[in-house]
Amino acid sequence: MRSSTLDAKDLEGRPVRRPDGLPGRLRLLIIAFQRWHQGLIDTWASALVLLRTDHPEMEVWGVPALSSGYRVCRRFIDGGMGAGIRDEGARRHTLAARTRLEDLSRALGIEDLSTIRPCLVDGGSEAL
Repeated sequence: MRSSTLDAKDLEGRPVRRPDGLPGRLRLLIIAFQRWHQGLIDTWASALVLLRTDHPEMEVWGVPALSSGYRVCRRFIDGGMGAGIRDEGARRHTLAARTRLEDLSRALGIEDLSTIRPCLVDGGSEAL
């Protein structure tokens, strides 16, 4: 995979650059491309609890990936997402990304953006 820059902020407003800016030896990024994908991510909740129990070194991140064209609406969109998540830890583990979706999908080898995509990244990798 080719390395690329991912412009993201957590829903507390803190900027993050690529997975190497995130804590954790293992990072599971669950990338969503459409608003309704959140429902798919929610179906993973109980499995993610078990996975984190078995692998405490893993950090899990939800990554709603939107086209970089949405940058002008970022505060409004991110504010709406953040308002829907009451738990501060969950907001800090949700990274609102603005990027060229074509570049992101090419870098990750994703041909179809119609569903969520999990991406496991180890501490030495620069997958995004």
